[in-house]
Amino acid sequence: MTKTLNKASRYRAVIVGAGRIGANFDTPDSANILTHAHAYRAHLSTELVGFFDVDRKMAQAAARKWNVAAFANLTEMLATVKPDIVSVCSPTATHFSVLNEIAEAGFKPRLVIVEKPVAETSAQIKKIKNKFSKLNIPLSVNYSRRFDAVARQVWSDIKNKKYGNVISAVGLYNKGLIHAGSHLLDLAGLFFGRVSSGKTLHKIYDHSKSDPSVSAWLKFTHCPNFFLIAGDSRAYEIFEMEILLEKARLKFFNAGQELSVELRV
Repeated sequence: MTKTLNKASRYRAVIVGAGRIGANFDTPDSANILTHAHAYRAHLSTELVGFFDVDRKMAQAAARKWNVAAFANLTEMLATVKPDIVSVCSPTATHFSVLNEIAEAGFKPRLVIVEKPVAETSAQIKKIKNKFSKLNIPLSVNYSRRFDAVARQVWSDIKNKKYGNVISAVGLYNKGLIHAGSHLLDLAGLFFGRVSSGKTLHKIYDHSKSDPSVSAWLKFTHCPNFFLIAGDSRAYEIFEMEILLEKARLKFFNAGQELSVELRV
């Protein structure tokens, strides 16, 4: 029997930014969970309470869609709700100011989830990291692929050397290093550990002037040769990873949503 927690026992969540990833990639009746709103609605331990967006009409539309409140400003939402969880799904240019306001709101959320990138510059990211660390507020970047059950199983198999040692790996992507490539690198970090050295090989400005798709060679703790290969999203989009191990060949394809395992024994 499924146990449903009463509202008083559930974590109260709010969303900053009522766009696609926050509210509009799916609906309450969608089979797949594609938004923060749907995730909070579906989980037994969370209660979605409200939205804030600088575009009041967008906030109101999202609130009607998910049957919660719309707030006129962020300060009001934080002060009224005192949420346990805050999702920051607003445009990248707003992240630094939004995260600072959350940190200075006078209470400590149990968790803040932010869409990547955390901020526009490395200096801003360091300031946010230091501030949240001092306040002991957990801050998680929403690299969702690392929480996928299949990816977690691959991580476990590599860690336990089910297929032997990693020989090399390649990741193919396009549409910007930050926009799309960062997801690939985060997944590689999950599988192979930390980067110890690397070299940029090539850049393609297929996404934006500030976010090129970068090809590079990288060495990870558990992968001596990782090749990050940039395509051109103006031709087509791609997101794949292939891992060569001593006893198997693993390949993530179909935008990283499917995995093939080819044993080599």
